[in-house]
Amino acid sequence: MKNSLDDSVWPVTDTSEFVHKIIFLEEVEVQDESGVRIDYLPASPPNWTWAKIRWMKGTDVIQAGQITSQLYGTVTMNFRRGLVAKIHIKAPPSDAVYVVQSVENVGNRSMFHRLNIVSLGANS
Repeated sequence: MKNSLDDSVWPVTDTSEFVHKIIFLEEVEVQDESGVRIDYLPASPPNWTWAKIRWMKGTDVIQAGQITSQLYGTVTMNFRRGLVAKIHIKAPPSDAVYVVQSVENVGNRSMFHRLNIVSLGANS
């Protein structure tokens, strides 16, 4: 007999794998000597959660004459209202900052979110 709560119907996520602490960053306008720029900083107090980060692939690309690395991955976490693409998150202890490219409500059950992320950085 087939279980009515199989993977195609019910999202299966092992929350014991939520071992990465991620911090949500807010967009802030910062004034400096060159003018106003956008920076991404933690809220006060910080808005954070436990999650699972899984890396999918990485590539090196040349942008503006410099070699940069792009690392793609997914973050699985408990459902949170109001998450949208283009937000930034930070993952201690390395404090690497990731751009959220898309937000998926796993199984449309409002239990878990899957964030598709990209890390952009210089290749040294």
